[in-house]
Amino acid sequence: MANITSRTALDLARRLEAEFTDLTDKAEVAWAIKSFNGLTPEEQILADDILLDLWVKNRLGRLIKMDQLEAAREKLWNLVFDNNWNTNCRVPLPGPVDDRAAACSIIKVGTLDRDAETPNKRKANGDMSPPPPHRCRGADVFIKVNINWTVEDLTFPLCDARGRNFIAFTKSPGLTWGQAKGDCTNKWDRAELRRLDRHNTSWLVYWTRQRLLSGLKSGLRGREIYIDDYIQDDDDPDANAHLPPGQLPQVPEDVPVDLGKLEYIRLCADV
Repeated sequence: MANITSRTALDLARRLEAEFTDLTDKAEVAWAIKSFNGLTPEEQILADDILLDLWVKNRLGRLIKMDQLEAAREKLWNLVFDNNWNTNCRVPLPGPVDDRAAACSIIKVGTLDRDAETPNKRKANGDMSPPPPHRCRGADVFIKVNINWTVEDLTFPLCDARGRNFIAFTKSPGLTWGQAKGDCTNKWDRAELRRLDRHNTSWLVYWTRQRLLSGLKSGLRGREIYIDDYIQDDDDPDANAHLPPGQLPQVPEDVPVDLGKLEYIRLCADV
């Protein structure tokens, strides 16, 4: 019988471990849920309670009709499985809400009559630095909307392409202030809806993924492999007889849902 050195045994153990890991990985991929069609009926509705709250927060109305709820539910699951996510993947935590971008809420109203004032910056040779192109004579002038929620008031200061204020300009031909202000508030509202809808929906997707994985881990929502047809009956000592020794009926793990992370969308139209 050939002698097996400790080094040979170690190499053999490593190869076996690698092969086992490879098989395990393949098995996980084979069992991964990758789309709405792979869900059980119980899993398809696991986020309905949060979905109803999100619809109100995102100012999409209320999901009253069943066909609307079903369409919203399928849209949610398409987002859950977006970017090739499946139940073998980790669940990334949503990031902070995006900052408002000036370009998403400004409306052109004219052009600069003269160069805008610049900070007292000097070049290395001592000369004053010229203004950047977007603040030079002939550059576009915009208005933006400033909202005072406390007194419910809107103001429309003039600004450059980056949202910085200035005053001297020539108004665009044919433009009325009523039209410009209306276009500006409408643009701001549309951008705000998109910005906060993305943020709120990212949290809904996060909680839904967590609930799905929790249910799979616990063998619930149509995935009951070891605990089929469980009936809670304290008066029937045989009700749990089909369970393995010491095995208790499982319940879904608690997945905290903090609805305070959802932003309520306030619009110029509310003022």
